[in-house]
Amino acid sequence: MKGTVYKRCGCKDPSTGKQIDLTCPKLSNSRYGTWTLDVRINTTERKGRRLKRGGYTTKKQAETALDHIHDLIKLAGADDRLRQRIGDMIFAKSARRGPLPTIEEVRRKLGASADLTAPEVTVREELESWIETKRHKKLNTWTSYRRIMDQYLIPLLGEIPRDQLMPEHILGMIDTIEEWNAEIQAAEQEGRKPYLPDDKRTMPRKVGIASQHRILAVLRNCYNQAIKRPGTRHWNPCLAVELPPEVRDPARVWSPEQVARSWSTRRTTACRCCTASSCCAAPDAARRAASAARTWTWT
Repeated sequence: MKGTVYKRCGCKDPSTGKQIDLTCPKLSNSRYGTWTLDVRINTTERKGRRLKRGGYTTKKQAETALDHIHDLIKLAGADDRLRQRIGDMIFAKSARRGPLPTIEEVRRKLGASADLTAPEVTVREELESWIETKRHKKLNTWTSYRRIMDQYLIPLLGEIPRDQLMPEHILGMIDTIEEWNAEIQAAEQEGRKPYLPDDKRTMPRKVGIASQHRILAVLRNCYNQAIKRPGTRHWNPCLAVELPPEVRDPARVWSPEQVARSWSTRRTTACRCCTASSCCAAPDAARRAASAARTWTWT
């Protein structure tokens, strides 16, 4: 398997209407025509299947693509069957002028004994598969996962191939969310509706740091599960993304005087259905119950 590169154009002979191709006199002009690679590759269907890829603007580009095909075939070594499978993958990726597979992609699939011609799974498809494994979660938890997927992850990252998702893509999603926040704040100040063409939410509102951490956590959980399966990437791109830390208000601890005042209030505000010692008698029963659970040191 050697292959060749040549220059061609789309000119036709006016008398016959057939394409002149390689004999066009204009091809001597360095700015005219494009370069094409021509190589024969063994596949599972037949030996010596012809592959032609054109549209390269320079001879160097065509030669680089041809060398890349040679490097892909060399990954099979002396294994004829494996060489044919790589050939199938090259033709599958070349369909509709798609990009050639990378060395890393072929190595990963070869090492995992995966189908080399299988289509790339997108982030959307991986998320949909992941959410189906979370049916055992509480309804509120599952609904929260689903909402994060539908409002943020799928609209902003869904069409990216799963194994090609990079930290830059995730940071781009966070930047988009921050742009939404800025637009919502500006719209509130100007008394108008926010312009958010990519926002799928029915009621747009600002997304704080805590919510951004939840969004990243869902995506990280999905990829933690994906990398356990053969044929997928071996690292989680979410681990390379750092968000600002969540800032929470410090806990408010009652003083002994506040606890005593709360208990005295409870004894004077009982309703008809409660006794004086009932915890539901006071309006702030939840706060008193929390304080009563603490161990206090009286001075």
